[in-house]
Amino acid sequence: DVARLHRQELHQLFAQHDSAVTPEQRDALIDAVNGHTLTVDLMARSLRRGKRRAATADKLLTNLSDPSIRQGATTYQNPESRAQAQIIDHLKVVFRVLDLPEIEQKLLRCAVLLPDGGMDDRLFITAFGEDQEETLDQLIDNGWLIWKDDLLQIHPVIRKVCREELPPTEGVGIPFTN
Repeated sequence: DVARLHRQELHQLFAQHDSAVTPEQRDALIDAVNGHTLTVDLMARSLRRGKRRAATADKLLTNLSDPSIRQGATTYQNPESRAQAQIIDHLKVVFRVLDLPEIEQKLLRCAVLLPDGGMDDRLFITAFGEDQEETLDQLIDNGWLIWKDDLLQIHPVIRKVCREELPPTEGVGIPFTN
C-alpha cells in the first residue's frame, strides 16, 4: 500500500526533489495521476533539475492524457482493481522501463525476483560485479528500487510493471561468478 498524501504533501514531493516544473505543470501532473503518491514521487524524481531527463513535464502530460491509458482499467469490475490497473497504466507512461539503458533493464529483471522482505544489496550486486554499484544506486535514486532497513527492495506495483514491460530475454541472465 502507498499512503495517500494530501495535495500540499504532493507539492512538497516536487519541491523535495527540486523538480523543474511550473506550479501549473505540477498541479496538472498530480491531477493526471489522481494524486497517486508513488506515481507523483517517480515523476518528481524524473523531472529533477540538472538531471538528464528523457521526458519533460509537458511530454508526461501529453502521454498521460492519451485516452488509451484508461483502457486497461475498463476491463475490471471491481473499483480497487480498476484503480490499480489505472495506476499501472500511469506508471508505464512515467516509468518508461524500455527506454532505460540495457544494464538497468537487466538489474530490474533480476530485482523482480527479490523476496518481498528484500535482500542485502551487497549480495544482489555481487551477481553483477562491483562496477555496477553506481547503476544500482541510480535505480534507487530514481525510486525504482528501495533501500529500506538495510535491504534492497522493489515496490510491488513497480515489480508488476517490470514483469509486464521486461519479459525475460533469451540469453540475458545473471552473470554469477565463482
